Amino acid sequence: MSKALSDVSQVFKSYGLKCDSYKDLEKDYELQMTYQKWQLLVHKKTNDSVTATSEKLVSAND
Repeated sequence: MSKALSDVSQVFKSYGLKCDSYKDLEKDYELQMTYQKWQLLVHKKTNDSVTATSEKLVSAND
């Protein structure tokens, strides 16, 4: 199992859902929705930290 998929599996377990493969994801609409929310969350966290870092750099240059 790939690292990314095992991370995803852990997330689903925390929601009480089971996802051991991308095939499970394709079949199960609820899993797909949870996965998309999770991806958005991860993406947002990454963007927030990038934004915070660039703001620090800008204020350091002033």
